Amino acid sequence: MKTGGGHAGHNGLRSLDAHIGPDFTRVRLGIGHPGDKRMVSNHVLGDFAKAETEWLDPLLAGIAEAAPELLAGEPARFIEKATRHLPKPEKPKPRAATPKEAPAPAAESAPEADDPRSLLQKLADRFR
Repeated sequence: MKTGGGHAGHNGLRSLDAHIGPDFTRVRLGIGHPGDKRMVSNHVLGDFAKAETEWLDPLLAGIAEAAPELLAGEPARFIEKATRHLPKPEKPKPRAATPKEAPAPAAESAPEADDPRSLLQKLADRFR
């Protein structure tokens, strides 16, 4: 979630800015970058990949369900409700050590590992 900011060439945001000013709250969904700036327009205007429906469909349903919280000025409750049904990200499997390398020493648990917030909640908290 973000309040204010420029329109960055987005015609819908440009229209909102012209009608109500720049200080509106928006929900932003990142779509990644294609890796080559010449491919950005097609990437941005293209469809999501079928593999992305696993997280996209629950997220869009959650955003629709949580919209009243956003309208009520409750951003934390909006994020919690919007991300409630997202699939939990899989933890990467540790790489097996080859005979030439010794196994890495066990690292202490990182503070992020115990953080129950979703990735979207963590991102939103950065903008508060």
